[in-house]
Amino acid sequence: MTLKIRQQRRQAGFTLVELLMVMVILSFLVGMVMPFANHQDKQTKIKQTNAIFAEIRMAILGARNAFDAEGNRVIGGYVGDVGQLPKLYVYAWDNTNDQWTHPDTPPPHSTPPTTANSTPATPVAGDQNAEPAALWKTTLPGGYPADVLEESGWNGPYMASPKDPFPDDSLDFWESSADADQQRQFRLHEAQGRLTDGWGKALIIYVDGGDSNIVNGIPQNLVFVSAGPDRRYDAGDPTDSTKTHNEDNLVLIISQSEWDDSDIKALATQNQLLEIKRALIGKAPTGLNDGYTGDVCKRPELFQWDDDDAPNAWDNLDGTTPYTKGQPRGLWTQKPNSDGSDNIAPSGWSQPGVGWRHAYLQSPWETDADQVLRDAWGRKILFFKNKPPNDDYLVILSRGADGKYSFGDETDLTEDLDYFGTDYDPTNTDNKDNIVLPIPKSDWDTTTNFILQKFTVHNADGNTKARLYRGASGSQLLKNLGPANPGVASSSGGVFGGGSAQQGTRVAVFWQDNGAASPNDDQIDADELRYTYRFDIDGGNLTVPEIIVDTNWFELQADAPLP
Repeated sequence: MTLKIRQQRRQAGFTLVELLMVMVILSFLVGMVMPFANHQDKQTKIKQTNAIFAEIRMAILGARNAFDAEGNRVIGGYVGDVGQLPKLYVYAWDNTNDQWTHPDTPPPHSTPPTTANSTPATPVAGDQNAEPAALWKTTLPGGYPADVLEESGWNGPYMASPKDPFPDDSLDFWESSADADQQRQFRLHEAQGRLTDGWGKALIIYVDGGDSNIVNGIPQNLVFVSAGPDRRYDAGDPTDSTKTHNEDNLVLIISQSEWDDSDIKALATQNQLLEIKRALIGKAPTGLNDGYTGDVCKRPELFQWDDDDAPNAWDNLDGTTPYTKGQPRGLWTQKPNSDGSDNIAPSGWSQPGVGWRHAYLQSPWETDADQVLRDAWGRKILFFKNKPPNDDYLVILSRGADGKYSFGDETDLTEDLDYFGTDYDPTNTDNKDNIVLPIPKSDWDTTTNFILQKFTVHNADGNTKARLYRGASGSQLLKNLGPANPGVASSSGGVFGGGSAQQGTRVAVFWQDNGAASPNDDQIDADELRYTYRFDIDGGNLTVPEIIVDTNWFELQADAPLP
């Protein structure tokens, strides 16, 4: 055979051996490429599922990186508006119309059934096909009112209404529950109107812990599970990756701590109430009462805003009856009435040695009716004067996380209430999370024996006088210090020799009772020079051997804060 003939045969095609070799090589390449392609597709679906989880989290809680001026996390989304996690509404399959609907027993059902979609006693997650429907709509089919899902503050929708991305992959519905796994496969595939993962399969959504973690109808956590690429999951606990079928599950958990900062706010409110107590009674009863009651020697009056009484919109009386509920405005302003007048008895404000000295709390930043003390939830802190026999108590109350309380009639501002009797029930549902701080009068209104054994006033004349203010109960007066009296007194004289003094900063005032425009009447007038000597009484007996004063130290204090 010639060389030319052999070349022609070679050009005619592949030999059988060559074809087999090509097929082997192609099979090898396919074997290498297919796992890689499947792996890439799986990774893509995982990324898509995580992106869906991020969208759900955003709809429920808002952006992760939202903070206020103080650096505190700002909760947005549904929770930011409504103040709670969305409820899970039961979905039922309508086999006649081939669609998911909502059970009505009987229709119209004004309150659609909700669920934890998980019962710890017989752990099954997902079998009630629950969905947080209020994330994307406010109503359900089946005769419900148009706003049946809308909570106070709802400003949605917070995400698009879900669609089945692969409607053609539906399965036949198994009526029997004998094969639970087949039932779950059906629920995963029939996904119209339900949240789905990257594979287009419905998410399993439930409350971890079941009904025990639904408080007042509100879920305290939510769990979203994708069954992963194998479309299978263990309904006992889909988040347990050690269980069969759960190895490839993807999970999103929104825990109570992410949205409900009640514990933090409760602690902050407790500290606020203690701060108010500190403003009221200082360090008493174990230390010096340098608070409001230590200076004024009485409890602050409680003020209410009255639109009908403008311009005196803040007042402390209903006619002539003092309010038993209100705001202790004297803690931050010397003139608590809206017209700028004082509403404490004159002896409590103008008497030197017993009176308002400074703001004991920072004034609330709001104005008019909104200028009230608020707790960490931003709600008004409530104050009550207790009725006899415990009328010496001032009760401070925060409503807590749920914003509710049950204590008398809110509209009756002069109502007599007894926190220690039957008027307040701490087991009442509205009161269980209240934060309450009762402050007894005995914590601040204590007296002790105070003895000023001797004082000397140099350069005194016949109009130089002295008065010792021991508290709201009264004072002792010494007058006519001068050439006829060298300005020396001792306990043997019986003038400042002793007596009970109220806890706090008490004072002795020395003054010239001869102002040009003031009578010589044993009273300290605004235009009379004076000098104040302070004594801190913190509960124990106090004996002062001697004090020395010079009239050259006297000064006019008419425009200065009262001592």
